Amino acid sequence: MSKITVPEFSSYAGAISAVCASLTLTDVGVAVGIGTAVLTFVMNALYMRRKDAREQRQADLDARESEVRLAALGIQP
Repeated sequence: MSKITVPEFSSYAGAISAVCASLTLTDVGVAVGIGTAVLTFVMNALYMRRKDAREQRQADLDARESEVRLAALGIQP
């Protein structure tokens, strides 16, 4: 892949400037709202995954503790 030349770079910069200048406040608000919604979804999915793993570890620990207590009493589970 070749390096970007100065005329190509200025062309890309001009295109980006034109697109940004054509956006209205409503367009910016919609884009920010969509970005916030996507970020909220991702953060919630990550949190719920960690919560599920935490709850699974706690359930496993509780089951092992019950088995140890039953074994100490001489009761087969």
